[in-house]
Amino acid sequence: MWLVCWGRLSTKDRLLSWGMRVDSQCVFCHSVNESHEHLFFNCSFSACIWGRILHLFGMTRCPSEWEHEINWVVQNLKKKGFSSALYKLAIAGTMYYVWKARNDSILGNKQCISDSIYE
Repeated sequence: MWLVCWGRLSTKDRLLSWGMRVDSQCVFCHSVNESHEHLFFNCSFSACIWGRILHLFGMTRCPSEWEHEINWVVQNLKKKGFSSALYKLAIAGTMYYVWKARNDSILGNKQCISDSIYE
């Protein structure tokens, strides 16, 4: 989760900035260049997952821009109690499984649908 929040994962935009030759398109939507912001919040794939997770917690908000989302997460992680702890696990788990699905798609040629992560 720390790597996601600080933008340290090796997303395609970072790989390109290091001079590596990679296909820059998002492996989920194939319409936008992959970046942390796009991959975790703006992509229709991850937005669907985030929307479902937020719905489980009774929230009706839609994911927004990277900076806004990270600030929102940090504010909500400061709370104590069982529901807050559960929410923290949901955030970390969602970030992990979005990244895992991305890597599975790239490395294993396995297409993933958002329903399989949510279940």
